[in-house]
Amino acid sequence: MAATPIKPLMLLAIAFLASVCVSSRSDQENPFIFKSNRFQTLYENENGHIRLLQKFDKRSKIFENLQNYRLLEYKSKPRTLFLPQYTDADFILVVLSGKATLTVLKSNDRNSFNLERGDTIKLPAGTIAYLANRDDNEDLRVLDLTIPVNKPGQLQ
Repeated sequence: MAATPIKPLMLLAIAFLASVCVSSRSDQENPFIFKSNRFQTLYENENGHIRLLQKFDKRSKIFENLQNYRLLEYKSKPRTLFLPQYTDADFILVVLSGKATLTVLKSNDRNSFNLERGDTIKLPAGTIAYLANRDDNEDLRVLDLTIPVNKPGQLQ
């Protein structure tokens, strides 16, 4: 009976030691940590910003297959709008915080999607879309994984 309480304590101690070992490694050694300074600001004003993460393969060779993929962060104040844009790549959008309305435009049609924290949506290449922060109080933060469909010098 006395051995039972020790097992959870041992597991907790092992987990603690493992976390200390991992956290003591420098961020330079961990290719899966992308700090804020790894983002380049493409656009910024008082209503928000658009930032681009450095190319994945610049961080580590283990990301070599992701060399053409890009990660963007959109942040906007309440009741603001990102202007319509044409996408020449597949986009996967993930809402990190806030509430958004994503409007997708087609030749004679328009579809709007209400998105909240945790929601994910894919936009195919060739889409025209715009994003609005529909919240009255909370900033909107969205991550966008851009997946190219055309690669120069290769047919698909």
